[in-house]
Amino acid sequence: MSDSDWRSRLVSLLEPVGARVVEAYGRTGPLRYKVGREAVTHVDAEIESFLAARIHSEFPDHAIVGEEHGRSGPEGAAFEWHVDPVDGTLNYALGLPVFSVAVAVVHDGVIEAGAVVDPLRGDLYVAARGEGAWRGDERLVVSDRSTLREAIASFQSSRQGRFVRDAEILQRVFSSISKVRRLGSVALELAFVADGRLDLLLASKHQPQNLYDVAAGMLLVEEAGGAVTDGRGAPFREGANELVVSNGHVHAAALELVRPSEGGGS
Repeated sequence: MSDSDWRSRLVSLLEPVGARVVEAYGRTGPLRYKVGREAVTHVDAEIESFLAARIHSEFPDHAIVGEEHGRSGPEGAAFEWHVDPVDGTLNYALGLPVFSVAVAVVHDGVIEAGAVVDPLRGDLYVAARGEGAWRGDERLVVSDRSTLREAIASFQSSRQGRFVRDAEILQRVFSSISKVRRLGSVALELAFVADGRLDLLLASKHQPQNLYDVAAGMLLVEEAGGAVTDGRGAPFREGANELVVSNGHVHAAALELVRPSEGGGS
């Protein structure tokens, strides 16, 4: 399948999803949590089932890895679809207007295509490897801000992530970057880096980053001209628990901010 076909397939798959998510916004009932104090609503499972059914009907030999239902499809499939039906579920459940839907297509470990939907704003971000990143008909280009003193950054770190456990890293980040935000939907924040709204995203967890959270957004950034590495500056690989994503201009300086401190977290 050509890259342009992937883009059109993702658009067709995700165009009806935004409206379905918005229909239940603010009406998901009492706040509920699953394992790890992760918020969950009935919409998460419904959207994932809807997407999985459409993917399986069109690509029966592909596997699906979803946040709510885990893995389905044939074992050893070369193609995997990574699906996050509502990224930023806590925001969604609380009525905070920052959440998204993310889908990525991975072939033999390489992210080939991805899309992120911003349901409230009606924005659909989509990318295919080698074919650029797009928001609707507009091709995306990362920002040109070139110093941390100018940069607008997103900071996503769990309590056990190295970027939080190491107090020196926290001090460097918040004293060096112009403005730091924590919006609560990493997939959408990655799309914002691709779109030039943010210049940098720093993320760390104690456990591996789930591909369904970040794969689509990482490809968007790469195809928009940005840079993606793990927290030590190596290429991001599945299983990594740290992520540094930027417009490229501030990447080296950002990696310096999150370098391990003497006596800090490893």
